[in-house]
Amino acid sequence: MTAAEFWDSTPRELATFLAAATQRLQEDFRLARYAAWVQVSYAKRSRLPPLASVLEMPAGRRRGRASWRDQLAQVSAIHTLLTGRVVPDSVRRVLDSKE
Repeated sequence: MTAAEFWDSTPRELATFLAAATQRLQEDFRLARYAAWVQVSYAKRSRLPPLASVLEMPAGRRRGRASWRDQLAQVSAIHTLLTGRVVPDSVRRVLDSKE
């Protein structure tokens, strides 16, 4: 996603994009864990953990809904990564004044 696409997207589109990216990362992580398990099995380790226990996601990864301040911090970080520019303080002041 380019910076222009990011700023032109609606919150729903952004949420969909981030959900898909999260799912891709989780699948990549699962594949990496599987590859590690296979490598250990080739090493003929005597006590190999069951594959099902290796592939399940670690517990405690679910979080509650983020506050709007947390969401603003995440969006600001994404914006900075994509564009190299920091979100202006004027944007933050406008949002702070709406409380």
